[in-house]
Amino acid sequence: ELEACHDFLCRHAPILSHWPALFVQQALNEPEGCAAHVWAQGIVGRETDSVRLLRWLNKPHEIQKKATDTVTAFHWMPTCVSVQPKGRLAVVGTGQGSLHIINTETGQEVRSLMSSCDGISGCVFLQEGLLGSTSFDGQIEVWDIDSGCRTVEVDAHKNSITGCDVTTDRKNLATVSLDSKLKVWAVPKGSLAATLNNPCPLNCVTFHPEGHLVVAGGWDKAVRLWNWLTGQSVATLSGHEVSVRSLSFSPSGGLLTSGCLSGDVRLWSAPTWKCVGHYRAHQGATEVLQFMEGGRLLLSGGSDNMVHLWSGSLGLSIGQLGDSMERSAASQGQGSGRSAMVESPALCVVVAGDYVAVGYQSDGIHLYHRDSGERRWVSEGPGVSVRCLLWLQTESQAELLVSGSDDHVVRLWCRETEGHMRSLCRLVGHRGPVLALACSPDLLASASEDFTVSLWSVQSLRVEAGQSGDLILTSVLRGHTGGVTCLCFSPNGQELLSGGKDQSLLVWDVRASPPGLS
Repeated sequence: ELEACHDFLCRHAPILSHWPALFVQQALNEPEGCAAHVWAQGIVGRETDSVRLLRWLNKPHEIQKKATDTVTAFHWMPTCVSVQPKGRLAVVGTGQGSLHIINTETGQEVRSLMSSCDGISGCVFLQEGLLGSTSFDGQIEVWDIDSGCRTVEVDAHKNSITGCDVTTDRKNLATVSLDSKLKVWAVPKGSLAATLNNPCPLNCVTFHPEGHLVVAGGWDKAVRLWNWLTGQSVATLSGHEVSVRSLSFSPSGGLLTSGCLSGDVRLWSAPTWKCVGHYRAHQGATEVLQFMEGGRLLLSGGSDNMVHLWSGSLGLSIGQLGDSMERSAASQGQGSGRSAMVESPALCVVVAGDYVAVGYQSDGIHLYHRDSGERRWVSEGPGVSVRCLLWLQTESQAELLVSGSDDHVVRLWCRETEGHMRSLCRLVGHRGPVLALACSPDLLASASEDFTVSLWSVQSLRVEAGQSGDLILTSVLRGHTGGVTCLCFSPNGQELLSGGKDQSLLVWDVRASPPGLS
């Protein structure tokens, strides 16, 4: 019975950690005859008047076993995880700035630390008892695990730190940021050892096993290698079609792997740095790559909630963890019925007349009929996140759908008969994910993670919409020091309000030539 009780608590930890008063209700709704159900029936029988419960009438007859166990539940969204070199402890960072140290054998939380930063973006063990953490506001902090004290605090970057890695000997820490800089720090004092400049914001970083080379991936689709000891550029690797999100070296250093927003993984041979293979690993971004078992296996994790195991150098799938995406209807380009399920999270939605367009994290755009709920159309193309949508009405009464996605592109679609959409053109010019859209009678505005707002002439869209090809960018507004997340035109269309991750609101006079701050 003790083992059954432990199993019950593990399965219901995410709920009971937030609402412990539901303990009896969860136990009562276990399958008939199991230990927890019998115990709960006894409680309810003795306290009929004081216990009010919701009963699950069509509950399963057997306990639903899961492939994984819940180690612990957190009050805030986890953002990163790192395991101690000896494997005894693991640390989990959250978006609210807390660090939770967990014993990997017992699953018990040993200690929690609270940072003064604006959320933890990454963490790594610098030594057995020393932890390094990075933040969304550009800070590096070093913690003594045993005492729980912060020993070092550094204002490292001017923008969010997006990746970090430590050398094999754990003497140096590398960080990359949206401020387009790669920095190497001496451990444990946190003194700056090197600064390398990149032409665009960076997402990820990793050291060569020998420690002299450092590699970073950024928004410009390139993978760059430096000898950080001399500051010299070694190579620039091209081949990805969208932003690079993950990197990993094999333990021997003879193979480098990189993953991008579209889910593609590429393998590069050292020291020639030639691409020796590539394959589609995920339906969304490939967020994590890690060689295992001496380089024989490669582990990948993606935004499609899947973890895949591959042969290290061949790209052959060996296994996977997670629920498969239900794509039988979507893979054919269209589906019907309210029962058509999409497992990918929805990120945006817009309504026009009888139709609803929904943008998904890894399933493109789906068009539904508003009243029947029938799915009429599914977009084809790269499986990247669609962050924003906008219906655009033209003088010819054609209904245009505008979408912004993580591959830095604004796309235009035209609605035809029976709700089908036809791709018209692509608007290119951004160097980061497109986060917001807005429209006035004369202008279409798009905002991006690259700190800019782009303006496109609606008149030219009306003229060129029936043709294929890219449209010309008319104006770029620069003033934010962080990603631009929202846009709104004034009622008369003469001013544009933009808000960003730099916590500023800017008002632009878009009637001026050139447009500028109002």
